[in-house]
Amino acid sequence: MSTIYVQFSDELETTIISIFSGPQDPDDWPRQGEVASTDSRYLDFRNRCPLIGAFTAGDE
Repeated sequence: MSTIYVQFSDELETTIISIFSGPQDPDDWPRQGEVASTDSRYLDFRNRCPLIGAFTAGDE
């Protein structure tokens, strides 16, 4: 299980709209949080954005 840095759509933190490789400046990216890679909100985000993680380093 990994920690995923995310941005939520609102203060309720029910929907993830972005993911990051690490923590971001909260002034630039509000509503940040951390979730486990097994979190249902993260899995829902992955299902809505199937290309996330589809490419590996070196693929262009």
